[in-house]
Formats: sequence, C-alpha cells, structure tokens
Amino acid sequence: MLFCQADDQGTLAQALLSRLHGFGEEEKPRFFHYSFPGYNPKPYAPFLDICRDELSEHESGEIAQFLDHHGVYHYHKGVLAEYLSSGTAIRREDLLPEELDYESYRMQRSIWDLLNGLFSDQPLVVVVDNAQFLPKSTLRLLKMVLRSSMNVPFLGIFIAPEIVQSITDAEDSPWNRILEVADQQGLVLNFPGVGRGDHYQSSRTPYRQILDDPQFYDGINAYNMLALDDAETIFRSFIDLQLYHRALPRVRYQVWKFLGLIDLHRGYHDAARRNFENALSIAQQSDEDQQLSEVYQMLGSAYLGLANLPYAQKMAKLARRFAEAAGDESRLFRAHFLSVLIEDHLHPDDVNSVRPSFDTAVELAEKQGLENSYTFLKSMMYGVNRAMEDGSFSTRSYPALTIPRKRDNTRRQANTLHSVGMAFISRGEREKVLANYRKSKRLKLGMLNNDEPATTYNGIGFFHLYDGDYRKSFNNFKAALELLEGGRAYREVAMTLYNLGLLSFLAMKYDDGVYYTDQCLNIMKILKIEDLSFHSRPGIMVLLGLNLLKAGNTVRSWQVRVQVELEQGGLTSSKYEEKFFFRIFQALHQREEGQYHEALQHFQSAEEALLMEPNNTSYLHPLFYLEFGDMYLLLNRRTEAKDLYERCADQASLISNQTYERMARIRLETMIVEPPPRELLLRKSRLDCEWAIQGARMQNNLNNLKKRLEDINQINMLFGIISEEEGESDLIQNVMDLLFSYFELDFEVLLYFSRKRNRYQQRYIREKSPIEKNEQFTALIQHLGEFPDPVRFTQSVDLNRFSPLMDNYGGVLSISVNPRSDTQGLIVFFTRAGESRIRPELLQLFSIVSQQFGLALERLNQKQTIMLQNEELKGKNDLLRKSSTTDYLTNLGNRAALYDTLESEISRYERYNRNGKKHLALLFIDLDNFKFFNDTYGHAAGDALLIQVSRTITTVIRQIDTAFRYGGDEFVVVLPETDEQGAGELGQRIIREIEGNESYRNHLKEILGRSISVPEGKQLSCSIGIAATSRLPEESRDVDGFLNLADKALYQAKMLGKHRYYLA
Repeated sequence: MLFCQADDQGTLAQALLSRLHGFGEEEKPRFFHYSFPGYNPKPYAPFLDICRDELSEHESGEIAQFLDHHGVYHYHKGVLAEYLSSGTAIRREDLLPEELDYESYRMQRSIWDLLNGLFSDQPLVVVVDNAQFLPKSTLRLLKMVLRSSMNVPFLGIFIAPEIVQSITDAEDSPWNRILEVADQQGLVLNFPGVGRGDHYQSSRTPYRQILDDPQFYDGINAYNMLALDDAETIFRSFIDLQLYHRALPRVRYQVWKFLGLIDLHRGYHDAARRNFENALSIAQQSDEDQQLSEVYQMLGSAYLGLANLPYAQKMAKLARRFAEAAGDESRLFRAHFLSVLIEDHLHPDDVNSVRPSFDTAVELAEKQGLENSYTFLKSMMYGVNRAMEDGSFSTRSYPALTIPRKRDNTRRQANTLHSVGMAFISRGEREKVLANYRKSKRLKLGMLNNDEPATTYNGIGFFHLYDGDYRKSFNNFKAALELLEGGRAYREVAMTLYNLGLLSFLAMKYDDGVYYTDQCLNIMKILKIEDLSFHSRPGIMVLLGLNLLKAGNTVRSWQVRVQVELEQGGLTSSKYEEKFFFRIFQALHQREEGQYHEALQHFQSAEEALLMEPNNTSYLHPLFYLEFGDMYLLLNRRTEAKDLYERCADQASLISNQTYERMARIRLETMIVEPPPRELLLRKSRLDCEWAIQGARMQNNLNNLKKRLEDINQINMLFGIISEEEGESDLIQNVMDLLFSYFELDFEVLLYFSRKRNRYQQRYIREKSPIEKNEQFTALIQHLGEFPDPVRFTQSVDLNRFSPLMDNYGGVLSISVNPRSDTQGLIVFFTRAGESRIRPELLQLFSIVSQQFGLALERLNQKQTIMLQNEELKGKNDLLRKSSTTDYLTNLGNRAALYDTLESEISRYERYNRNGKKHLALLFIDLDNFKFFNDTYGHAAGDALLIQVSRTITTVIRQIDTAFRYGGDEFVVVLPETDEQGAGELGQRIIREIEGNESYRNHLKEILGRSISVPEGKQLSCSIGIAATSRLPEESRDVDGFLNLADKALYQAKMLGKHRYYLA
C-alpha cells in the first residue's frame, strides 16, 4: 500500500497503470482506477464499489451465502448483503449501547474479508487519484489494515496533491492518523511536479447537494454500515446548505434522528438530546404513534447517558404508551429495553425493580428474532443472577455465551464472563470469580480496544481488594489506568481513580487516597458527570472526606462533611457501601471531636448498613470492627474493644485479608492503637494521573466547541427561517419550534404578541400550562414586559407572588421582541423545577434571536403594510379607470369604451377573416317616445327608464356581446361573430322586450308614488339600425364608418314608422 503526494496526479496515475499492465498473463492483477469528485463519496469507497461490481450478477441469496462462506461477521452479513444486491443498507437490529467501536471494527474487518474472498486467486491493484476526497470510513479501514499487517494480495496506491497536508493539521484528523502509520512503515512517497494534472480539484470538499431521496439515503446507508463520520457529513450538509426547510417533514425528521443517533453512540449525549428534541418537534406535528414512540425512546437514551434518570424514565413510559397505541411490537421492545437499562442504573441490586421490564424485553427480543439484543440482555448482571437463582445457568448452555461463541461475537462473550464473575462475588465463590474475570480479560485484550480490557482489569482489581490482596489489586488498577491513557473513556478513568482511592483508604495510604479521589471528582466536575455506574457523587465525596480525616486534614474533611450532609439525598439508596461509609464518616468525625456518645450511635448505624441483606460488603467488615474497637478502647472499655478486635481478626481471616488480621492481632496483644507496621503497608508509589485531568479538560473544550458549533448551526437555521418565511404565522411557528426543540426548553412555552404597547395578548402557545389559567398570570406577563433587558432570566422564587404554581418551575426566561415598535412582543419560557440557571452562551444566543426575530416581524409588518397600500391604490386606480370608461347612470360602457372595443373587434375581424367566414355586427338603438316620459314625469323618471332599458339589453344579449350608452336615450351593442341575420333576430328580440314592458310602468309608479297614464301612441319602444361587415365597404371599415352606417340604418327605421329595425 502506497500513499503518494504529487502535483500532477493524472500523469502519475497513468505511469503507474502502464507499468502495472506489464505483468504476464498468469501474474496479471485485477486493476481498478478511481478518481474521486469533489463531494462526499459513498461509505468505504472504492472498496464496496468494487465488491458490488464483482457481485452485480448474483442474487441476494447467493451473496449472503458468499459472505457466510468467507467469514463475514454474522451481525453485519444482512446489512452488507442488502447493500451489495440493492444498494440500500438495512439494519434489522439497533446498534446496542457502548458497542460502536467493536461493531465498527467488525464492519471494517468484514469488508476486508469480503475483498480477500473475491480476489484470493488474483492480486488486486487499486489506483486512486484525488485521494484527498476518500471518505473517513475508508481511511479508518485502511488504518486497520496497516496496523493489523494483514497478508492479502492487494496493492493500493492513493495519490493526492501536496496540498493534502493542509487538511491534516488537526491532530484528530483521520488523514493525520493514517499518514502517521503509513510513514512509520515507509509507505509515503513524494513525487513533486511542475503543475497540477487535469484531475486536480480543491482539497476543500464542498458539501453535496442532497435534494432527492436517493442521495439523501446515502447518509442512512452510511449510518447502517457504521460509517458515522460519512453519515454526519451528509446530514450536516443538508442543514448547512439551507435545504432543510424545503424538505418534506419525514426527511427533516430523519436528519435530526440520525444526527442524534450518531452523537448518542459517540457519547455526546447532550448534543444527541438536542437533535432528538428537533425530531420530536416534527413528530408531534405528524402525530404518528410509531414515530413518537421512536423519538421518545431515543430521547430517553440520551437522558440516560446524561444520568438524568427521572427524565429517562418519563421518556421510556411515553415510548411504551405510543408503541402500545400503535400496536408496534418492535417499538415496544425498544421501549422496554430502555426501561431495563434505566432500572439497572437506578436499582442495580434490586431484582424486583428490574424484573418486569427485563422479562418483557427478553420475551419480545426472542419472539422477534433479535438475537444480538437477546444475548445482550442475558449478558447483564441481572440476567446472569436470574439464571443462577433458578438453577439454569451453565457456561456450556447459557445463551449469552453459546450464541456469541457461535457468532464469533467476542465482546458479548467477554462481557457475559465479566457479569458471571460479578455474580459469583455475591455467592462467595472467589475461585470462579477470578477464573471468569481472567477469561473475560483474555478475550478483551484481542479486541484492539483498550477500554474493554480496562473494565475487566478493574473487576479483577476489585476482586483482589475484596480478598484483601492489596498489592495485586493495585497492579490491576494500574494496568487499567495505563490502558485508558490516551483514550476518551473518562467515566472508566474516573471509576479506576475511585477504586484506587478506596484501595488507598483500606490500605491506610490516606494521602494517596486523597489524591485519587480528588482527581476522580475533578474529572467528573470538568466533564459534568453526575454519577458513576455504581457510585454517586456524594458517595465519592464521602470517601474523599474519610481519606482527608485519616490523613489529618480535619478542616477540609469538615467542609466535605457539611457539603455531603446537604446533599445526602443524592447518595445511592441501594448502594450499601455508601450508607456504611457515610455513617462511619460521621462516627469518626464525632470521635475526633470527643463526642463519644454520638460517635457510638453512628457506629451502630454503620453496622446496621453493613449487615443489611443482600449485600456485598463483607470486605469492609475488618475495617469496621477495627475502627469500632478503637472507639471502645479510647473509652477504656477494653472488654468490648477486645470482642470487636477478635471479630475483626475472624472476618479478615475469612476473606484472607492478612493486613487487617495482623492489625487486629497486634491490637489484641498490646491493647494500644498504633500505626500499622511498615511491612503491612502497600509499598507502591503513587500513580501520576495528571494526564487524565488534562485529557478531561481537552475533552471538555471539544464538547464546548461542539456545543458552540451547534449553537451557530441553530442560529444559521434561524436566519434561514427568517429569510424564507413569507407569513407571520409560519414565521412564529417555526421560530418557536426551533427554540423549543434545541435550547433545552422542553416545558410550557408561551408567546404573547401585541400591536399596542403594554397590552399583551396570547399570539402563540406551545403547550397548555396550568399557570396560564391563574387570574394573576396577566399581571406576571405585564411585570416581565416592563424590564428593559432584551433577555432576562428570573428565578421562580422571585415570582411566587404572582402565582403559587410558580413553585412547579425553576424560573422564567423572557425575551423582548421589538420593545420600541408597534410590533412589540414577549416570548416567555417556563423552565423545569430545579433548573434555576441558564448558561451565559444561551443568553447571548437568545439576544441574537430577539434582534433577528424582531427584525423579521418588522419586515413582515412593513411588507404587509405595503401590500395593503398597494391593494388600496390598485382599487382607486381601478375605480378611476372604470369611471373614465363607464356611464355613471347605467353602468354600461360609455362612448370612449365603445370606440376602444369596436376598434379592437374590427382589428380582430380583419386579422382572422382570411377565408371570409368571420362576422361582426352593430346595433344602434334609439328609444321611441322617451321624450314624452322625461318631459311629463320628470328627469328622475327618465333616468329610471334608462336604467331599466340598459338592464333589459344586457339580459338579452350574449356574454361575448357588449352594450354601451352612446348618449341621451341612444345605446349601441357590439356583436362579435354575428352576421346580419343574427343581428336582426337579436334586434327584434330587444324591441319585443322593451315594448309594453309592464315592469317599467310599475317601477315608475314606485318612484313617483302615483299611477301613470300613457296616451295611445306614446308607449315606450325603440328603433334599431343594424350595420354588418358583410355590407360595409372596405374603405369605410373603421369605427366611424361602422357607426355612420348603423346611424343611417337607424334613421331609415325611424322614417319607416319607428318600433322596428332596419338593416343597412
């Protein structure tokens, strides 16, 4: 394998290929040449592409058999078979907690085994130029191959320009790591040139545009094949390119879901929670039970990782409820699986608490054929203990050992053996404990992951501590710490430091105990770790206080005691060691102060905690009886002291603890409290753990940087919403959804919005809040709106006067929007009980939100104002235009409109009358006897008649015809597509409708308020002159010519006695 840096990639690739083609036929390898474009290639490219090409003619069943034959890992066989046959990777079982590293390694190894199987008889040569665009999944695969020194017939030549160095500056870069390994093995070559070849592209990979589903599902394929870096790049580009808001809701949901899962498996639980909250916001709008169950289950997993167990429980219950409503057993299993993990953290020793969810989860996993999940459950301490209790446990038949052995799942076998060892501790079978721990350690040491064997070293170290062999215990804890150095498993580092602190206390090296427990708590503080797997933070502080007290640092020990007593509710209720240590801590303090009566009471309470069943505290018995004996010896009650020293010696002998047995024997001989003899002390120098603190600080900086980048991404999304939304309602809805889902404000959210200052009205509400119905709520909102600050957080204790329900919340975050504008608003968030602070960076971001949101609302308000003004102006213009072309009395077109219409129709007639089949006609109408009505009954009566006649005409004519008032009592009707016969028929119809129309007389009677009399020969009628294009000379075919012809015809109708039409 060679990594070549060269300017002229195209020339180098051609030279290498031409040289390699010189092999003879028998030794000639298979050649593949790839040049990556400047966007994100598919996972494990080009190797999976090569495999797909080779297997393209095979059915999926044949591919599965091929994978099986060549030893591809069982739990990845289905994913790879689907991808190789259809191009879609489908994962049937979820990636299980803390298994990413192992499963990723097995995926990489499976792909390499597949390549080896395909090309075992013929060497494979792959030349890749533009190798700077190799996906991270491929880089990790190559690194694994280089480190494991696999002997395969493969030559890979990866060519990139010298500029590739610019992308390897980051210490954590995959390119940096692989080039380090390659350089150590002499595999990096440099071919400088004078210019860049045709294939050269910028080393800055532009984001791929993901607009359609096939491209989008590349991200899902990458996730399902555990190429999480590649998947994250694809999903992040979807957001960064502002494509998010144009996508369908199901696609937006998938983006946040997979980004959350990626962060969850990497251990970024807070980032995962924020991504899942975004997904929840979308799922709540779709209101699909299956989707809601899924997102609540994922949120519960994130809260579990954050050690927020009450919220994790709440999410698990919601996940179960929606899974049951959907009737989805797959989702129901995941909800119960989450409940098992939560109960295991809450009540590790309480069998009854775990049993219901555990039994249901096991039953569902077995029923659905989820073999890997089934064995995971069976490998847990609870599963092993259940099997031992009912007598069904056997290393030869236990499913969590036999199935993983059959499937070559080394990790599951090792973890099950570790659980078996822990189960034998409580049964006192120490030989079996150590035997199973050692088997687990051997398996884990071959897994290329130092975190796994470190856990077993800790277990073995605790076994020797339990057994009283402090030297062996120290050596194992030391080995665990050495394996963890340089990694990121800081919880396990903190656990190891706690174990060293406990060992130092029991071995009476109290200064070392102070150092180790201090470092443990520092790491937890830096990384905001609330609790370790088996120990609460107050419990660890108790151990620190005990070491401080015994080391002679009474003042600081007192400070720790006061702090612990304030937080003793945080002690793990089911952890008997914590109860015991807390009581003994109080007892030793009282003894130090000379308050012997109170000290005796605490010793007795400590003994009750020590003897509670079931528990695994027998390793503490010698310590307790020695200290209790010293208490009585101090009171000069030698008989009680002697009895306790004898019990100390007996208990120490039972567990082979020679240190405490010798100490008790010395006390019995001398009846004097003396320091232990030198030969009994643990002669091991203190381990330097500063690297752990520095690493934790770096990890914290990375976490903070990631959080800040996510904050920036959210602000970019906010800007996208603000720039794209056209409606106020959509803008408010989307902005509030974004704030609700991202900023950990998952509680009641209200937006009050007003056009008038100091009068807040509800404009938006996220969830109904009980406080909203309180009559003093309006006063609270008014109070919050009076502050000049754009962003303000007020603790609930300062707002109790407004409502007693404020005790249900931690505080109120209020954000002013446009405080000096008519679009003034106020966003109000109620935080959870106990959450009385908001990080300063969030307050800064909310300030940006306030400004941008206000500007967007102001912009929309101005836009709306302009639109209203435009509509008003348009209305006025239309009215003006209408008044200039409309007769004010009859609402018909006036003479100006007639001329425009007639000119247009003549033009159209001439344009389309090429075959002589087009027609156009005109009616010129004059009312007969109108002057009689106008002179006899007045102008009002005349106007009424004109209006009635105009309505009659418009009723009779067709929709394409147009009527106009020419002036006085004259009307004109333009008749498109009408010849002289049609015009005559229409004219006759108009005459009939007007003549003797009783409605006219009745209408006049109503207007005048009296009956009217019409003499013979004075009835209202009309005469009509008709002009048609067929009779119009070509030289007179214009508006005036047409009207003159119709006017002459009207004159003839009048001359012939009126009440008729005449065709010109």
